[in-house]
Amino acid sequence: MRSSKPSVWPTSAPSPPGTFNVTSGPDKIALTWELLPGAAEPGSWEIWRTGDVRPRFDYPNGYSKVADLPGSATSWDDTGATRGIDYYYYIQAVASSPNTDDTGMTPTGVPLKSNRHHTQSFLPATLTRPPGATMDAVRVVPNPYSITQNPQLRWPDQQDKIGFLDIPGQCTISIYSQMGELVKRIEHTNGSGDEYWNLTTDANQVIVSGVYIAVVKDNENNGEVIRKFVVVR
Repeated sequence: MRSSKPSVWPTSAPSPPGTFNVTSGPDKIALTWELLPGAAEPGSWEIWRTGDVRPRFDYPNGYSKVADLPGSATSWDDTGATRGIDYYYYIQAVASSPNTDDTGMTPTGVPLKSNRHHTQSFLPATLTRPPGATMDAVRVVPNPYSITQNPQLRWPDQQDKIGFLDIPGQCTISIYSQMGELVKRIEHTNGSGDEYWNLTTDANQVIVSGVYIAVVKDNENNGEVIRKFVVVR
């Protein structure tokens, strides 16, 4: 049995970029991309990003457009992010003119765009801070942590999250219960001054209410500091 094929194929959307990289940094989140080999330059690029509160899987409400760029662009720095919030991105190539070919029910009157799923980030990116100047600067935020607090007094992007701020760029954070039981060890290696924890133990159990002790050890200068914090469920 012969298959039926259209005599005219619908107009194609522009090609997505071949690579798309998102890099956290102390003063910006840097986005870079490259065209697919042999692909034509699009008319423009659109960059979309999750907000401060909505989770990344809440599409389309969870994303908003943060940049319109010319088709020749290959990078963009996000300097408008909120420090400490996890962000996710995607980029779309946009045709230079509205589509006029409705073959195959292709929409007309608007420029066609590449598929967002080809270039969607799945690892969180954050606006980080420089390492703390001294061990005395290390702090735990929020402290106390209470699940009943207004989300704006916690980290609004995640319900269970605390931050270790102004820490050394290379350090080990060991978290103990009030009874001295090790519940979590975090190796901080990205050179920034902040690390975040989802209040989950090494055994993937959510911690209960109580007093906890964080021991932060500087792996470059061998300094050490102890911080107590409270969790209220």
